Amino acid sequence: MDFPAFPSLRLKLPLYQSCGWFAIALGLIVLLGWVIGSPALTMLLPGSANTMKVNTAFCFVLSGWVLVSANARSRWQRRLRLSCLGIVVVIASLTLLQHVTGWNLGIDELLIRDRISPLGSGWPGRMSDQASISFLLLAASLNCSRSWREPRLICSQGLALVAAWIALLGLFGYLLSIDTFYLFLDRSTAIAANTVVGLLVLSIGALSLHPQKGLLAVLSSPSLGGRLSRVLLPWFLLLPIVLRGIKILSQKYWSVTPVVGDGLVALTTTSLLLALLWLSARSLNQQEEKLLVALQSAQEIERRFRQIVMQAPLPMVLHRNDGLILEVNDAWVELSGYRLEEAPTVASWVEAAYGTEAVPGVLQGIQAQYELAPGQRMSNGEFVLRTKSGTLRTWDFYSSALGTDEEGRILVLSMAIDITDRTLADRQLRNLSENLEHLVQIRTTELESIRDQLETAQRVAKVGSWAFEIATQTIQWSPQLFRLFGMDPCEPEPSFEEHQQQIDSRDRSYWLESVQRCIQEGIPYSIDFRVLWRDGSIHWVSGQGEAVRDANGQIVRLIGTAIDITDRKATELRLAEAEAQARLLIEKNPGVVYRFYPSLPDDKGYISPQIEDLIGVPPSQWDAGLARTWQDFLHPGDRDWVVSQFQAAVTEQRAYSFEYRMIRTNGQTIWVRDQGEILFEPDGTLAIQGLAVDITALKETGLALQQRLQELNQRNREMQLLGQFSDFLQACSSMAEAGQVIASFMPQLFPDCRGQLSLLQKEANLETLQAVVTWGQPTHTQSSFLLSDCWALRRGMAYLYHPGQVPGPACHHVQGAIAPDESIFCLPLSAFGEILGHLQFERLVTDTSSPGDSTARPLAETVAEQLALAIANLQLRETLRQENLRDPLTGLFNRRYLQEFFEQELSRAKRNGDNIGILLLDIDHFKRFNDEFGHDAGDVVLKQVSRALLNQVRASDVVCRFGGEEIAILMPGANIEVSARKADQIRQAIAELVIDYRDQTLPPLTVSIGVTAFPDSGITGDALLKAADTSLYQAKAAGRNCVVVSQPNWRKLEEGAIEKSSPIATTLDSSGSSS
Repeated sequence: MDFPAFPSLRLKLPLYQSCGWFAIALGLIVLLGWVIGSPALTMLLPGSANTMKVNTAFCFVLSGWVLVSANARSRWQRRLRLSCLGIVVVIASLTLLQHVTGWNLGIDELLIRDRISPLGSGWPGRMSDQASISFLLLAASLNCSRSWREPRLICSQGLALVAAWIALLGLFGYLLSIDTFYLFLDRSTAIAANTVVGLLVLSIGALSLHPQKGLLAVLSSPSLGGRLSRVLLPWFLLLPIVLRGIKILSQKYWSVTPVVGDGLVALTTTSLLLALLWLSARSLNQQEEKLLVALQSAQEIERRFRQIVMQAPLPMVLHRNDGLILEVNDAWVELSGYRLEEAPTVASWVEAAYGTEAVPGVLQGIQAQYELAPGQRMSNGEFVLRTKSGTLRTWDFYSSALGTDEEGRILVLSMAIDITDRTLADRQLRNLSENLEHLVQIRTTELESIRDQLETAQRVAKVGSWAFEIATQTIQWSPQLFRLFGMDPCEPEPSFEEHQQQIDSRDRSYWLESVQRCIQEGIPYSIDFRVLWRDGSIHWVSGQGEAVRDANGQIVRLIGTAIDITDRKATELRLAEAEAQARLLIEKNPGVVYRFYPSLPDDKGYISPQIEDLIGVPPSQWDAGLARTWQDFLHPGDRDWVVSQFQAAVTEQRAYSFEYRMIRTNGQTIWVRDQGEILFEPDGTLAIQGLAVDITALKETGLALQQRLQELNQRNREMQLLGQFSDFLQACSSMAEAGQVIASFMPQLFPDCRGQLSLLQKEANLETLQAVVTWGQPTHTQSSFLLSDCWALRRGMAYLYHPGQVPGPACHHVQGAIAPDESIFCLPLSAFGEILGHLQFERLVTDTSSPGDSTARPLAETVAEQLALAIANLQLRETLRQENLRDPLTGLFNRRYLQEFFEQELSRAKRNGDNIGILLLDIDHFKRFNDEFGHDAGDVVLKQVSRALLNQVRASDVVCRFGGEEIAILMPGANIEVSARKADQIRQAIAELVIDYRDQTLPPLTVSIGVTAFPDSGITGDALLKAADTSLYQAKAAGRNCVVVSQPNWRKLEEGAIEKSSPIATTLDSSGSSS
């Protein structure tokens, strides 16, 4: 029996992702079953009486997603994985805590209430204890699997194995009908069969994240242990199923008793284990025999390889990286003369063969051999070494890395080829070849020098020579002549007929006529003609030819030269084109090109035809005198200056450029830009050459640009002011500060108008606009008006009233008659859909008045937006401040405000030597109202008492809800006597209150009040409040409905200051004793 290899599933997805998707699908199916109330979907496996719970299904979805996204690289996916693991841990931990403690934390039906029959479960919606433990183990395993470190991977796989064992335990419980296996700790909640399967799949997915590392390295390794574990693993997994099947069949078909069935199971188990043990032993024996055969075969191969190496004709040496030579073959000993025992190390052999001085360099080269990878080869090069007999030999070395020995040292096999004889023969042959080449080179150089000189001369001059034998009709060309006709000098000379075809058809007849005349009459010729190259290009050639006669005077040959004149012809053509273009440029140029000769008597020169478009005078009328006629059309205001500028340019002989005015024949004044230079003709005549261009339109454009620039500067100033305005508004802490900022910036933003800012006030269901800021003394504006009085507020958009210019009625809040040159511009101030106020401008210039006023209205609208946002922020800030400092039930200040205000007043009183009275009030029997009439009645009592207190105290006094039914009152400037009288007044006023609640009158109220004062009872806030609290408790102890005053040195109140019936009968000193 052979051991199987580690299984490799060919899936489109990795195994862990397949397990993850299975878990997600299982969880979603069960969740769907809970949503629609289907027990079949929650049980999923037939025959199972237990359902998977909602929290369990939700944990399956989250854990499955963690497996699917195990290789996620983005930050949000990693965070999502950690969040899913955290949720699983929380649910599993809380559920396990419920099982252990017996508590009900309310998470069992957190997602979906259990609408399916509980099937005997004590907690229908609770995850089983086995599932809780398994999910905790799997969450920890998946968290550890993110690391590639071996300890964390082992921990991860160990946790997954424990989770798998727990799942298998439940699966065996269902297979073997052992309820203990699937009930575990809490007997009231059994783990469902589909839960067991899902947990087993999740455990497999967690283990497959790193199948080649950690604990699984043994299972996946090709070693004997890995193969044995892969054989035993399926048997151990199938054994419980087989045993369960045997037990069921024996009881169902053979009617055996449970004892006999258990005996059959035990017998089967023992038999299977013995068979498995015997098969494993036989397999190990077979593997050992195979290994022994393989070892013997390897030893035989090694022996034969060693014999081949030792008998090889090439020198070979086996050495390792510690410098020890292990083996040398016979050829090595024969050629080098050194045996292994004579040179046992690499260093000793190198020293003997190369000498002491060469040892470092050679050893450095050998060291590179030990850095080769196993199986890699390298060529070390040729080396000259000295044998033991003293002869010098040339060896070509090659090295190959063989791997390592048992101790891990690197083995290298080096082989050498003796190339001494070949090197000597190569050297002799090379010397002979060099001598022959030297002689040939000398002769060739002499011949080539002569030819090169001729060719160089022809090439530099682009001249080619030719000779035509009349008798044979053959032509001889020089190499340069080939190049002139676009041919390779290596080609044969063309025939006379072929040469004729090289002449352009336009020049061929003229060339042939000249050549025939030279042949027949001996008349020399010199002509220019075009040549057609093979690539289709045309080149110009200047050819010369003359006849050569023999002793009898007969013409026997023609000789001549040809010169390449393509560049010259191209230059002539470019000059002609440039002249034509210059003429066209002058004629088409909108400017006037001129050339004057001031020194000539008749002032002859040139002026382009554009002068007629510029001045209205044709060029023919300028012949009498160009300079004088030009001066006639100069503007009288510029004439002297222009003449002086021309004279200065002539005197200094410099270029000029200036602008001036001229008058056309129709009387129109135009602007001209004139620029030119002073030249001298070849004969020394001075000339003024220039170009005059009409720039009238450019001047007008410049003026428009200047005006636009002024407007842009104005807009820039407005934007800067608007930015500063916005910054100040955002920095304001109150509406008063905002009013100062508005009054300061508005005259700068709108210097020609007056205005007013009004804010919306809501009182008694009446919305009015009240003026808060004005600037420029507006005359047509009311300080208070209704919301409906303004068309802008009604329509929710800006409104301009300008009599005679813009249609529309005047707003009702506008006072007096509006002059035709005046206007009223109203803008609603709104933010977040709520109207906050009204902004009005008088004499505001708008885009309906004049063309230059198009930006005034957008600026005003922008200012209105800024104001609306700033006002909204201020109002919101004030609202938040009030909410932070007020008690929401009574509307009184809260304890936080009391502490801040108390500290401020104490500091002020200490500086100025003032008094501060402190009253601490508590409603008697307040709990009775809550118990008898409810907490709503208590809230009504607190509100009525707070309202009564506010009516009794001064405007400068501060009333704060100190806590519960206790209320504190600070009275700046009040001494102990005034504070005591005020406390008694408050006590009497509250006793007279009549409070109705839900059609019934509540019992009468009484209060107990403790009174203290600064500096009599203390100098710190804590001491004063403590003294007041002590007085309050003393009043409670004295029977309630009384006032107790605390003071160290109490002097009696003047007689008659408090009525004798008043219950201020007791005061306390600092020690708390009655006086």
